[in-house]
Amino acid sequence: MGDAAMVVTALLAALAAAGAGMVPVPALLALAVLAPLGWVLGGRVAGRAGGTAGRRAWRAGSIAVLLVAVVGLRAHQDLAGLSRPAPRRIDGMAELGSDPDVGRFGATAVLIAEGRRWWAAFDRDHEGVVRGLMTGDRLRVRGTVGPLVGVPAGWVRSRHLAGRLTVSAAEPAGGTRWWFRAANAVHTLLRRGAGSMGDDQRALYLGLVVGDDRGQSDITRHRFRASGLTHLLVVSGQNLAFLFAVLSPLSRRLGLRWRWAVGVAATVGFVLVTRAEPSVLRAAAMALVALGAAATGRTAPGIRVVAIAVLVVLVGDPLLVQSVGFQLSVAATVGLVVLVGPLRRWLPGPDWLRTPVAVTVAAQAGATPVMALVFGSTSVLGVLANLAAEPAAGAVMTLGLSVGLVAGLVREEVASVAQLPSRAMVWWIDGVATVTSRLCVPPPGPAGWLAVVGGVALGSVAWRRWGRRGMGRVVMVAVVPMVVVLRPPSATGTPVAVTAGVELRHECRGWAVAVGGRLVDAAKVAEALWQRGLGHVAVVEAAPGTRGADELAGALAAALRSESGGPTAEARSDPPEPSARGSPCPR
Repeated sequence: MGDAAMVVTALLAALAAAGAGMVPVPALLALAVLAPLGWVLGGRVAGRAGGTAGRRAWRAGSIAVLLVAVVGLRAHQDLAGLSRPAPRRIDGMAELGSDPDVGRFGATAVLIAEGRRWWAAFDRDHEGVVRGLMTGDRLRVRGTVGPLVGVPAGWVRSRHLAGRLTVSAAEPAGGTRWWFRAANAVHTLLRRGAGSMGDDQRALYLGLVVGDDRGQSDITRHRFRASGLTHLLVVSGQNLAFLFAVLSPLSRRLGLRWRWAVGVAATVGFVLVTRAEPSVLRAAAMALVALGAAATGRTAPGIRVVAIAVLVVLVGDPLLVQSVGFQLSVAATVGLVVLVGPLRRWLPGPDWLRTPVAVTVAAQAGATPVMALVFGSTSVLGVLANLAAEPAAGAVMTLGLSVGLVAGLVREEVASVAQLPSRAMVWWIDGVATVTSRLCVPPPGPAGWLAVVGGVALGSVAWRRWGRRGMGRVVMVAVVPMVVVLRPPSATGTPVAVTAGVELRHECRGWAVAVGGRLVDAAKVAEALWQRGLGHVAVVEAAPGTRGADELAGALAAALRSESGGPTAEARSDPPEPSARGSPCPR
């Protein structure tokens, strides 16, 4: 099967998995039955006619039809399993399908019980039971089952969640399987080796190395999203590539077969340690395909490897196509495979600069459409932030998978010294995210992205034509149009609704966040300010009975530019009286 046919097959398989409910099962069964018949009969007809190329085309087409039918049938089967009636109560043995996430109001985790996966909630009285447990550990639970309300359907389906389990009793039980014990030991070593770091820095470190984001605050996630660095907090093929780099001194000394065996073992171990996230499964499938091709002495184009990896993953679990992480991972990889070469040839400047810029722009170009469709917006400063943060992120990943593991085996004083480079790199990455997000450049819409793409293209052409001598003309051609389109919206006196019970309004002293009698999510408020290009809030006006106004003011001070100590909380029962001209400022 050619590269183009493989790509089309992978795309059709993804569409079959995404729209499994639209295609009837009898049609998929007919395709699955007729595909082998077409393979045999069509191949014989083409063979009698003396057409080798025709025989190959028939076989390739039959394989493509069969793969698409299998993916569609498996998606139907998985959806039917999720829609089965759930029991009212669960009482028995369960296994943790994820690491427990302990928060202010209890703990949450994925539990596997009675052959199905549940989103389990442990209240404050039972969170201590799972606090020290990890993925694969077993426990006895008793609780009631209910529906998952207010959760995106794609998120639920991609994780195969049958419902919500409210735990009323739980106690640990033994019997953790050995591969989970090994993976948990790696997590324990990494966490122990990072003991000298502060809580926020340790959470970022573990997120960069193994994708463990449980300790990251919502404000931290907002900063990385507003700076276009969210992908650094998610494990992907980049982490796997750095693992292979760490193992390269050993694998280079081995024969071809042993090198393949070490690569496969490292890939499987990496999947277990990173908890088989969707982006990791895509990266692992690509690695296994590439390892197989190398072991047989073959070379495969990058786009073909991506298509085969997508097909392998979707045949194994078709509902992963609804995972945002999987979609972003595939889109960014396609961008890298397709665009890096042309961008390197097209961009001006020395090779040491063109290569990282081409890689960053290609990955952003692939992922940006998906991010815009899913999240509604994405940072225009992502390329610059990634150029500043990516080298440090690579260093942290490499050091974490080598020095970080050793640091967990030695005394804390020695580990603190060994982790100094990693701490410096994490500090730098966090600083890049903080500074970039506080610039508060609003995410562009379709017109803004057209201006950015057009400005970059015109700037590149102008640079090639005029060079450094024509820098002023390059700026006029490339930068000015982008600044005009991407300028922040002007302040107005019209209140802007943010979420339920929260609004923004402009007063004489600046922008104010008005909160009305409920616990407010500071990250959502910061997100709304970023969407409008607002970098500072003067005051948080809280109605009587509002909880967390001081915490909100402190969180916004951390998320936004700090001016005069940041916003302060102020109790106000009534909105300010407007002036004769409709402004809340005094006349």
